[in-house]
Amino acid sequence: MLLPHELSAQSGARAIVPVAPILFAPAEGERLNCRRQRADEQRDVSYPGRGVFEFAREGSLRIRWRVVLIESQRTITIALERNYVPRDVVVDAGRGAGTTAAHESVRVRFLPGGEVQNGFRAVTGDGRSPPVTSPLDSADGGRIYALAREIAFRCDRGLMDAMPIGSVQGQIPPG
Repeated sequence: MLLPHELSAQSGARAIVPVAPILFAPAEGERLNCRRQRADEQRDVSYPGRGVFEFAREGSLRIRWRVVLIESQRTITIALERNYVPRDVVVDAGRGAGTTAAHESVRVRFLPGGEVQNGFRAVTGDGRSPPVTSPLDSADGGRIYALAREIAFRCDRGLMDAMPIGSVQGQIPPG
């Protein structure tokens, strides 16, 4: 059962947002469905509040994967700068029928060295209420970064079947 937890964000702000551990769970034990997005598909995605130059910058990233993790039904979109170095990661997951939230997501932007530039969580309810958002807990940035590198590596190498836990991270070349 998911319970709300108080998050301590990078900015020092406090917010109450339900935490779904599935958003950060490693994907090695799951089958993947990877699709590399073309540049014209990348431009179709729009997020409110983003400027034109930021949007153009994201379109210039070399590789963007849209991945569905079959068992957990998570959807992960990863924009890579180079060689398994994620710059922008969005993780979406539906919530179970026993909770009040219908959908939860995390979006994180990374600096070239892998440090978190910014990030947030969003939880949407039944569609009648606005989403609840909060800054990302700074401890979660490293887990999202490791998850994105694992998935990018597996998609690039065609490793779509479930793998033994702990077998992928040691194979990923440094960024």
